[in-house]
Amino acid sequence: MRAGEFERAWAISDCDLATFAYPPKHTGPRHLQRIWRGEELRGKDVLVRCYHGLGDTIQFLRFMRPLRDVARRVTVWCQGELLPLVERAAGVDRAFALHDGAPEIDFEVDIEIMEVPHAIRARREHVEMRASYVSLPPAVEQVRGLEVGALAVGLVWEVGNWDKRRTIPPSLLGQLAVPGVTLCSLQRGAGTCELAKIGARTSARLTLRFSVVSSSGSISSFALIPWWPILRERSAVTRGSCCMRIATGAGRHPSPVPFGIRACGCFIRGHQAIGMTSLERRGRP
Repeated sequence: MRAGEFERAWAISDCDLATFAYPPKHTGPRHLQRIWRGEELRGKDVLVRCYHGLGDTIQFLRFMRPLRDVARRVTVWCQGELLPLVERAAGVDRAFALHDGAPEIDFEVDIEIMEVPHAIRARREHVEMRASYVSLPPAVEQVRGLEVGALAVGLVWEVGNWDKRRTIPPSLLGQLAVPGVTLCSLQRGAGTCELAKIGARTSARLTLRFSVVSSSGSISSFALIPWWPILRERSAVTRGSCCMRIATGAGRHPSPVPFGIRACGCFIRGHQAIGMTSLERRGRP
């Protein structure tokens, strides 16, 4: 798929679906369940189950529009926190909050949201971001005191309970403060102590976003805000994907967090030098 050979990838997936002995549907941990077993979706009332993380749901919402092109109706059973976003997603007819029981929803075929690309045999144009696929609520007003033309950088440093190793110590993020840059906290529930360590305010219209891998980063991607996720990988800048990878350490590799934060600071200064127009042209597909 990274080589653009989508049809070949789906042929491999077809083979796996036909030969693997999957357990009965709706048994075992939800994130391990195989829901779609090759059923026809065309003209059907389709229920899309969201059994993975918040960020996974947000990212895979991009496939609801092409799914709706073949289905009669698309219903998304998603995490309650995401209902305001999912209800606005292109291709979604209705959305309901996920819970531990069975869905009290009429449908003909069900599918897990991360299985949709295979089922619709997604193509490159379905994956690439050309426009936002979710309508966001009205934008908040610009924060008073933010200089005209200043760079507003949004920060997220804490993650959910899935993998706490991705968390970044907030005290390190203060190193990103350089002249002409306003640091803005996007961290849910951030305390005044954490904000003081970073030197961040609570909101602003953003130019850039640096974040641990989380649903916040996924929101940036569909809102078309350049986002650099901080990953547990070796430091590198990937070309053509608007993505900076900075190791936060795990396993046998040492943790180069301070180096990674300094790299972010250098990138911000570089951004100031080249200007936003050049960044957008190079960083977005």
